Amino acid sequence: MTALHAQQLEHALDEQFTGIVPVEDLSKFEQRIQRNSFLSRSLAALAIREFTGYPLQRCAEFVIDSFSDQGIDAVAVDLASEEPQVWVVQAKWSSDGTATFSKNAALDLKNGLELLIAREYQCFNAKLTPLIPDLERALSNPRVQITLLPAWAGTQPMGAEAKEVLDRFCAEYEDSLRLRPLRLPDFIRILRSGIAEPQIKLKASASAVDVSPIKDPILAYHGTIGGAEVARWYEDNHHRLFQRNIRNPLGVTAVNRTLVETLRRRPEYFWYFNNGITVLCDKVIMGPRGTWKWRERALSTALRRSPPSTRRTSKPRMSPHAHESASASSP
Repeated sequence: MTALHAQQLEHALDEQFTGIVPVEDLSKFEQRIQRNSFLSRSLAALAIREFTGYPLQRCAEFVIDSFSDQGIDAVAVDLASEEPQVWVVQAKWSSDGTATFSKNAALDLKNGLELLIAREYQCFNAKLTPLIPDLERALSNPRVQITLLPAWAGTQPMGAEAKEVLDRFCAEYEDSLRLRPLRLPDFIRILRSGIAEPQIKLKASASAVDVSPIKDPILAYHGTIGGAEVARWYEDNHHRLFQRNIRNPLGVTAVNRTLVETLRRRPEYFWYFNNGITVLCDKVIMGPRGTWKWRERALSTALRRSPPSTRRTSKPRMSPHAHESASASSP
């Protein structure tokens, strides 16, 4: 199955990134090297796509893999919010799905980011040059959030030594630096969801959902689910969960910051201050033991007194006990 998944991923990378991920800098090398470099660079671009939701062309522009890349294959920046976001990728490709992420790879990634933080931009190749102004603005902001994205076309987890290197590095920067590895199974999940127009399927144990739905003007269900389950939705789906939600492109605005701070510091008040979390659905299925499955279009967190939705929705709301209330509706 691993070899099959690697073939499927290779086909998708060819289909999505041929013509937009360049390899002209490797023209003097044999075809095999050019091919492997294209796939590795495309994997890095797909990792950026997964976490940012940027168009594929834009993701390809973040790829800096070449000579003097200092262990970084791609670096992306988002300045749209009060908390700038930086994603740093190192990708490892294997056509048979046996790629791994070693301690040396982890050290290269760590050392490369340290050079960026130290503004040693001259150590990098010219591909970084167009990104320097945005990088400078992001890294100069004390609220910056940096995400390390080790990505490899293999099924084996990151080695213990490599993980220790990156975990310690993240600990040095506390809340400003986090680690998000992507392996072959993660990329297959991305492909199954769809790169261009992802189809999201959410599952939750919502035993407190009111099984007597509101039927007019829209079919709706409402109840309570654990907040940890909503967190898992994001871990599994990243930007795709919010693709059509206005709060995502707005980034960390004052309103969004208030929502986050309430969850972090006073979760018992979230239910009172906000109108819950609404999931727009194409379909809602209730299992025999209170398990709910939703085919989701978009997820939105609304303020109180917001107008009712006119589309199918599933609405989780944080209760005083840090749970969420779920409602689903369909026209």
